[in-house]
Amino acid sequence: MLDNNLAMDRGKLSYVSSLLNGESVIFQALNENPPLSLFELVDRFGVQDMLSANKDTQFIVSLLYYLGILTLNGETELGKLRFKIPNLVARKLYVERLFEIHLTKSEREQTGKLAQEFFQTGDLQAICDFMEQHYFKVFDNRDYKLANELTIKTAFLTVLYDDSPRAT
Repeated sequence: MLDNNLAMDRGKLSYVSSLLNGESVIFQALNENPPLSLFELVDRFGVQDMLSANKDTQFIVSLLYYLGILTLNGETELGKLRFKIPNLVARKLYVERLFEIHLTKSEREQTGKLAQEFFQTGDLQAICDFMEQHYFKVFDNRDYKLANELTIKTAFLTVLYDDSPRAT
């Protein structure tokens, strides 16, 4: 279960997603195909660097690595460093960030109601319709180029998985 101690990591992902290539890096980290990879990590993140450095993919991946919300996952055949999301808690933060970016608050509330209905009835059609009408239409054609079964699974998990405490 996520707790308030992760607020800092949420803030970091929010910042990264606001950068020019940030959202696509977050999406690729979740998709893992192809994996995020770099020949070399950027290693300067001082105030001046944060304000003036080129915020390209190398910068963003390196920043996520040094912040601890990406981890090393071996090397590619060409000797590039390969990265992945370190655990399920961090993965959920990535998913939540994309959820917040692409759906309005009322749409996010609607997904909660649809998930409850599905859990009670087992009928997935309403969720499928919602995802087709609201969720997948926000993706760019470049996103579909990298999309696969894991993309669909992740999308459904954003709608169906909620571990936040409920008032009784």
